[in-house]
Amino acid sequence: MQMKSTSQKAREPQTNFTPPIRTMADRRLDFSRQVPLRKSYIVASTPRCGSTFFCKELWQTGVLGAPSEYINYRNRATARMIGFRMVERLNAATPAEYFEKLLACRTTRNGIFGLKTHFDHFEAAYEAFPGMLDALAPVTFIYIDRENIIAQAVSFAKALQTDTWTSLNGRKTGTLKYDRELISKSIVRLEHQKRAWHRWFAANGIKPFVVTYEKLAADKENVIRSVVELLGAQNDEPEPVNVPTLEKESDNTNKEWIARFEEENRTGVIRSEPDDRAPAPPERAAAKAKRGSAARPASEHFFDRFGRFGSAAPADAARTTGFVGTVRSRHRYEAIVGKNRELFRNARVLDIASGDGLWSMAALDAGAAHVVGIEPDPSRAALATRNFSDYKIKPKSFQIIESDVAVALDTFKPGAFDLVLCREFLSTSDPRQLFGRLRDLKPKHVILDTPVIVGKGPILRFGTRNEFELTTEPSGPMLSVPNHELIEYMCSYFGFRWRLIDWQTLGITDWDGVRDYERDRRRTYVIEPAA
Repeated sequence: MQMKSTSQKAREPQTNFTPPIRTMADRRLDFSRQVPLRKSYIVASTPRCGSTFFCKELWQTGVLGAPSEYINYRNRATARMIGFRMVERLNAATPAEYFEKLLACRTTRNGIFGLKTHFDHFEAAYEAFPGMLDALAPVTFIYIDRENIIAQAVSFAKALQTDTWTSLNGRKTGTLKYDRELISKSIVRLEHQKRAWHRWFAANGIKPFVVTYEKLAADKENVIRSVVELLGAQNDEPEPVNVPTLEKESDNTNKEWIARFEEENRTGVIRSEPDDRAPAPPERAAAKAKRGSAARPASEHFFDRFGRFGSAAPADAARTTGFVGTVRSRHRYEAIVGKNRELFRNARVLDIASGDGLWSMAALDAGAAHVVGIEPDPSRAALATRNFSDYKIKPKSFQIIESDVAVALDTFKPGAFDLVLCREFLSTSDPRQLFGRLRDLKPKHVILDTPVIVGKGPILRFGTRNEFELTTEPSGPMLSVPNHELIEYMCSYFGFRWRLIDWQTLGITDWDGVRDYERDRRRTYVIEPAA
């Protein structure tokens, strides 16, 4: 027999390799036996309050279940969400079935089950499954807070920039940059969630057991012991557990940003950041000036300068004047334009079903070189042309085509556009034809904003607008609304890849007017060629 050298052995694949645990939904974290539920607890949290660390310590006791974010499953496209992964892994068709199967695999032998949740996830799950608390009864609420709201907001801002929420996610490549506005918005959003928990507790007569991040960090053993005693598990036999190691997310960057933010608050002096972008060539800057886009003060929003679009009114007046549509338009602007400004710069833009010209105007205002709008309704096409004329936009910078969309799309040559805007059109068209034409156009990017439904497998559901909860009107035009799996399938088939604009990062504290986005009934996609 010929012996193998050490180097040959080293090159051979290792058959006993065990892949690391990358998500709390991993079945290797399940408990081996199924036991009846005796009691449960819910860790009521806000983002970056130390709840993940807290729950890891509770889990490691072996007597407090396996607390994690099991009900953050409303956004099915965010695949890293443990709730979404658990729903699919457990093959649960209904919320009731999900909780039944979840309790069976994540309850310790003493009959205790735990989960943690942020308020928006809790509210959505409670709305979808009103019997949730009955299924978990008796329930104890543990509220974890972080007293230093600036430190919490800085951690939140860092996570938003890098898209890294725990070390299990892996390190993302997002650029870290001190952003005072983002930290300020994070404070508002965190305070909103904290108030939401306090209001819900008060409305339901609940006095939660309170833990603070600061006390947990200073005296972990006593804090965890107090929870074990709270749930009466101090004499229970521990369950063997296997909890992944989580790395600490905060570092010197957190300390630097906290100190800078506090200094700016104390002194009132806001340090400006150097602009590291290369200046535009003179000829390009001159060309942009000739396009006729109105010069915009940095403090003014698009709808403050182009007030006739979307029945615009100042954002702070929207609630008292009833212009909910304006609040919606402003939020949609941030998702479609604000999050994608680099795609608009010097781009040739095609605006499908352009309506009164709002998004065509927004494209030019964001730096587009030229915009073509297709609008089949003669009156709306005429209104768009009039709006551009009234705002004195140079005719060479735009074109409004009054035509059937499918017919007009067939007239353009491949590569004629860098960016395609498609908002309302998908739900009134055949997705196969639309994606086929987009493939033939060969744009660099497509921004697709569309209603979506929930369902397994690529499906398209037909109904009127009110059936999809898009309006309170008793009737309306028939729509064909896809689910995410169908959009994903179309992208794959026609040679595109996709990513989602995360509406949760827009700093929205009041979702009135955009409940469909909050409840994941409508999404904003950025699509580009896969090759």
